[in-house]
Amino acid sequence: SQGGRRLSPHGAPASGGLAADHLLHAWQAQFTAGLSPTGLALGWWDWALHLMNSPGKQAELGEAAVAAAASVLRYAANVGAERPEPMAVPAPEDHRFRAAAWSNPPFDVLAQSFLIGEDWLLRATTGVPGVRQRHERVVSFLARQCLDALSPAMQALLTPLRAAFT
Repeated sequence: SQGGRRLSPHGAPASGGLAADHLLHAWQAQFTAGLSPTGLALGWWDWALHLMNSPGKQAELGEAAVAAAASVLRYAANVGAERPEPMAVPAPEDHRFRAAAWSNPPFDVLAQSFLIGEDWLLRATTGVPGVRQRHERVVSFLARQCLDALSPAMQALLTPLRAAFT
């Protein structure tokens, strides 16, 4: 502020239009964790266009998806017959599936399916040839945030605790 006047980021007095821009950006920041929507869009386009232009990466991801689906089906089929070894183990800092109930049917199948899908998404959002490292980090971060919101551990009807009371 200079003599009671608001200044724009460039040091010029803020006009009504710039004040409206500031309000819009502050409102948008609530939904984008403070990240610029333009920066998010640029990161997504960089990743998406390079992925579309990478048939080798697409084939790798397709093969990984089919293998993951087959693994989950084999795991689910063996749950009733024997206690199968987990296909995926959460990272040490990941506490979502620490409760013992996540190791028992049917919750173990949910947890394993999610962890396998999470691994696939990490592979899909990283290592795409040509994507700027900054954009890769943005896309990977956003994908993880969306996936975390969809985690079975975050869904009240899918958690072992909720099932224990029904």
